[in-house]
Amino acid sequence: MGSTGEHDRKRRHFSSVSPTSAAKKHWIVPCSEDRKLDATVLQFQNQKLLQQLEVQKVEYTALQNKFCQLKDKGCDFSDTLSVVDSSWKELVEKLEALAANSRASANGRFNDKNSPVSSETSIQLWEATNNLAMEVKNLRSSLSNLHSKQRSSLYDLQRYRDEHAKNKAEVKCLSEELEGTFVELEESNRNLIALKAQRNSAHGAVFPSPTLGSKHVAEDKARDEQKELQDMEGTLKEFLDLSSNRLVELKSLYEDRIKILKKLAVLQVEKDSFLWREREVNLKVELADIPRRASLVAESRIDEMEKELQKRVDEKTQLDKRLEDALRESGRREIIAEFKEMVLSFPKDMECIQSQLNHFKGSPSEIHSMRAEVQYLSNILERKKTELGVLSGRSAEQTSEIQKLQGVVHEVVGLYCSQNLTPTVRHWQNDPRDLEDVMELRDLEYKAWSGVQCLKSSLDEHSLELRVKAANEAEAISQQRLAAAEAEIADLRQKLEVSKRDICRSSEVLKSKHEEGEAYLSEIETIGQAYEDMQTQNRQLLQQVTERDDYNIKLVMETTKNRQLQETLRMEVLTMHQEMQQASESMNFYNLKVSLLEDQLRIWSEQIGKLLDDEAQASVSLESAKKRLMDAHKESQHLGQSLDERESKLETSRIDVSDLQIEMESERFDQKRIDDDIEILTRKVTYLQVRREGSSVIEKLQQEIKEYKGILKCSVCHEREKQ
Repeated sequence: MGSTGEHDRKRRHFSSVSPTSAAKKHWIVPCSEDRKLDATVLQFQNQKLLQQLEVQKVEYTALQNKFCQLKDKGCDFSDTLSVVDSSWKELVEKLEALAANSRASANGRFNDKNSPVSSETSIQLWEATNNLAMEVKNLRSSLSNLHSKQRSSLYDLQRYRDEHAKNKAEVKCLSEELEGTFVELEESNRNLIALKAQRNSAHGAVFPSPTLGSKHVAEDKARDEQKELQDMEGTLKEFLDLSSNRLVELKSLYEDRIKILKKLAVLQVEKDSFLWREREVNLKVELADIPRRASLVAESRIDEMEKELQKRVDEKTQLDKRLEDALRESGRREIIAEFKEMVLSFPKDMECIQSQLNHFKGSPSEIHSMRAEVQYLSNILERKKTELGVLSGRSAEQTSEIQKLQGVVHEVVGLYCSQNLTPTVRHWQNDPRDLEDVMELRDLEYKAWSGVQCLKSSLDEHSLELRVKAANEAEAISQQRLAAAEAEIADLRQKLEVSKRDICRSSEVLKSKHEEGEAYLSEIETIGQAYEDMQTQNRQLLQQVTERDDYNIKLVMETTKNRQLQETLRMEVLTMHQEMQQASESMNFYNLKVSLLEDQLRIWSEQIGKLLDDEAQASVSLESAKKRLMDAHKESQHLGQSLDERESKLETSRIDVSDLQIEMESERFDQKRIDDDIEILTRKVTYLQVRREGSSVIEKLQQEIKEYKGILKCSVCHEREKQ
């Protein structure tokens, strides 16, 4: 019995342990696999973030190297530009010195010798000065172009510096974000360590000895572990979601960065085009400033010419005064005074006569106005007559209408009486029973007839009264109108009489004025004849005066001609001096270093003043200067070509940078693919490792099952099970 009891107790114990252990075995293995997979995913994400950090560091170093290279190139370019600028300035100073020497020598020769230079030499000098001025202008334009290119290069350097600062700021932002991600990864690693510790503790609690614990305790532990594992899985999922969201954000930021770089490239191209346009506009403004300066110079010349003209006018007035002084004699004075008095009085007399003629011409216009008034008054009379005829016709029409209305009233009254009485009479004639009633009705009829007659009479009287009133009113109105018309007619007749009298008076005045005009015309004719006689006398006198003063005038003209020639020569000299001064001022205004070469100018001026043959040497020096200018032009062209080449190199470097960026992007994409493949392989390896660990656990369990089976088998035969 004892054996059977022990056997039953053991059987119950093993039956209670076996299902829980099997359930735990089948549930714990996949949980461990999920945890391992999550840990591998987090590790893979950490590796990716580290790779991105390394890539960004490499990009930062590459950009820094490019910036340093561009800075070195800009320094070299600025040095070359400074050297070119100094060489151009030296050339310009030398050319200005040569021009100033040539002008000074020409002025010195002119002032020392007091003899005009030959026309050929002066023309050659002017041509040389003009050529030098044109060359100086060309040099200035080339220098301005070089300055504009230097400014553009400086602007490009500043732009690269700004881009470098922007890249630094972006790198700082990315480093801060990466630090945050590192902190999050450390937290996730800590959580993973905690999860691993919990898993190890769970593994240690999964396989207890079959003799310890009870059924309820094992179930409670299993439930607690399940809850903890579920909580940990939830936290892991949250961390995975956060990491995936961060990856998506990083990808979106990277795409935004690429878009921003593209936009920056487009904006850079637009900016370059805008800068080129701005330079063109500045050049156009400078070119437009040249004619303004020329206009200012022309205005100054115009002012000078006006002053000269004023001087000439003053001299002419002085000469006129001298002539008058020479012509003033005793007999001439009286004749000239009388002639002037007659000449001055003649226009006054003519003005008086003209005013009288205008007055006489105005009188017929007054007569015409009076005639127009008479015509107007006669038209008003005719209108009033027509209005009277219209009013009389209207009064006749109104009387005929009144008569028609009276006839209509009589007809209406007769019809009313006949329609009211005839039916009653017919009724009583057909039914002659009550004669008394008939008599009464007749009496009533008579009474009604008498009332009708009274009404007719009253209506007639009333209509007559209305007619009389209307007729009286119409007569009164017509009488008033007639009286007003008669008064107007009387006024118009009076006005007509007055106008006729005025016409008669004006006609008499016209006749008198015509007679006076004829008299004045005869007087004017006599005055004109007298004026012609005076003119003939004056002509004779003037001929005598001219004959007497021809000799004096000839002398005066000769003297004036000599003076004019002297003054023209002086003015030419002054104009030459002024032109030379203006040219020297303009040259000094644009170049401030002429004072440093005064010694050389003196030496050259002495050499040029000694001999006229040195002009050939000066021309040779000018030709050499021209050659230098040509060389300088060639050098400037070469520099411009080098600048263009450098700009093209910059553009090609930009294109290479963009190509390198594209290649980097492709390499990053390939690295991402490789990382994904590595991640898949690591997952497979971890899965295989888990399977191996699971197989080792299964072997242990199989050994335990064998032990339990050995316990259950018979100890004697080792084949039968115990009962």
